[in-house]
Amino acid sequence: MNLLSPFQAPPMRNGIPLQPAGKVIPPPGMALTPGDKTALTEGLAALTLKTDALKKHTLWPDLEIYRKAVAWSLELNTIYNARELATAKELLVEGTARAEALAKGAAPWTKQTGLVVRGYISKLDSSVQPYGLLVPENAFDGQKHRLDLFMHGRGENLTELSFLEQRRKSAGEFTPPGALVLHPYGRFCNANHIAGEVDVFEAVAHVQRQYKIDSERIVLRGFSMGGGATWHLAVHYPDFWCAAAPGAGFADTIRFSNLKEAQIPGWQRKLLRLYDPVDWAVNLAQCPLVVYSGEIDGQKLAADDMAAALQAEGLPMTHIIGPNTGHSYHKDSKPLINAELDKFVVRGREKSPSKIRLTTWTLRYAKSNWLHITGLEKHWERARAEAERSGDGKSVTIKTSGVSALALDSGFRTVNLDGQILSGAKFYKDGKSWKSGERRSKTLRKKPGLQGPIDDAFMERFVFVQPTGIAKSSEHGAWAKKAMEQALSDWKTFFRGEVVVVDDDRLTGEQIRNANLILWGDPASNRVLGNMASKLPLGWTSETVPVFIYPNPLNESKYVVVNSGFTWHDYMSGSNAHHTPKLPDWATVRISDGAVTEVGFFDESWKR
Repeated sequence: MNLLSPFQAPPMRNGIPLQPAGKVIPPPGMALTPGDKTALTEGLAALTLKTDALKKHTLWPDLEIYRKAVAWSLELNTIYNARELATAKELLVEGTARAEALAKGAAPWTKQTGLVVRGYISKLDSSVQPYGLLVPENAFDGQKHRLDLFMHGRGENLTELSFLEQRRKSAGEFTPPGALVLHPYGRFCNANHIAGEVDVFEAVAHVQRQYKIDSERIVLRGFSMGGGATWHLAVHYPDFWCAAAPGAGFADTIRFSNLKEAQIPGWQRKLLRLYDPVDWAVNLAQCPLVVYSGEIDGQKLAADDMAAALQAEGLPMTHIIGPNTGHSYHKDSKPLINAELDKFVVRGREKSPSKIRLTTWTLRYAKSNWLHITGLEKHWERARAEAERSGDGKSVTIKTSGVSALALDSGFRTVNLDGQILSGAKFYKDGKSWKSGERRSKTLRKKPGLQGPIDDAFMERFVFVQPTGIAKSSEHGAWAKKAMEQALSDWKTFFRGEVVVVDDDRLTGEQIRNANLILWGDPASNRVLGNMASKLPLGWTSETVPVFIYPNPLNESKYVVVNSGFTWHDYMSGSNAHHTPKLPDWATVRISDGAVTEVGFFDESWKR
């Protein structure tokens, strides 16, 4: 099978992913004059000296966002016009002012109201990521405040520099009175998948540490690509938001892209279930919706698809439609959206509903409120659990399908589980019967956060482990080197960070304990691979290399990934709906031409 479809792994030459002809994202910027380039370079050097001196300060990320925005724009040539050039110069001035204030023990921006830009250090790769805030005048009155998130739309030029420009000057589409409004960067334009998803919750957590936030009144909004992100985050984390307000976006990748199922390999049709919200609609029983569409917007399809999916589950959907409006908010619709959302904000998030309806296809997203699905009969086939607590709170009735283990936040005197009467808070299936407690087994099992596919490893801290030895053959060595270089480049381009890379002879115990290991090379060239090769499920041949994710034999609470970064690449960047996994748990790749010769998912015991 030669990988030519945009829904397969990327086209390869000599085992290396090909780039799209003439397509570079972000695109090249304008040519700077020698004078402008010198001014930026010198200003950046001066700012770097000041920020480096404060690197151990907890507020250093609030300085680094300025330095990084200018440094990366210079390095990658992504200043696009005179306005952005002026912004770069302004950022150097503002960053310098912050650094000089912090050196004197002051941090006035932390008490600033209005538009503020802040930053945090990500757990994934130790990169600094920015976000924008609108801080109300009463933010420091000692009371907890509502927090609204707004997920941004697609912008191929949305570098850190242009993002900071927007967030320093524009309050955005919605500014609810008394609310903080958070604009996550989302690590560029990826529909808040993988690191873009992690960015949302890391930014929220940082805001919660810096400001008084009412966790029962967090509202999720977004439009266009941000609408797609809002659908995705609402169905996967239905218990986090007091309400969600998606506008436009995408909900069914095949329909949105006008494709036919036959065009997509079977394993990728299964993987589309990871992000397609139509497959998760019942979870919105726990998350109130206020949906917006322009009447003549092609992306109204997302709302129509979700309305049908919700109706099939017997769930309502408030749908506000901008009359004769294309891909934008109608001015008369915005107050209607706000009024509907305000009703849910007044009520607040339902922390402990008496009834929960939860569906999932993967243990990555398998929780709602007090109900957790902790084992599946088979990944990528629908699993459901519906639980209803008694009025006195002493008993609960649960009906399941496709579930092999589950947990409750607290124990009940009586648990009616698929007709069996049990007690406790954790349960597992033994054959066709349920038992109380946790499954005791020495064999590996897929579990939440350790279930694949390959891309899942990049949602937690990870490090690349590069080989220092000599590969089995020069062809194997060249393939691994180029594949790793491509993965490093892809991460920087699409997730705006620089991967932590360690030599195979310098991997630390702390990294083994706390990070997923992305191992490159083969057992001959990479000593970490060599030490665990007998415990891995796939091997190398003279013609092929394995690509897979697996529990780390050195620490089974973390992953190892062999010879792969995330599995979509920039030739698919024409639509962020396509920024989804393109390979499952494992594959073998022919090094001569990059063809996948075998591909598949591991079973629930991590076996082929």
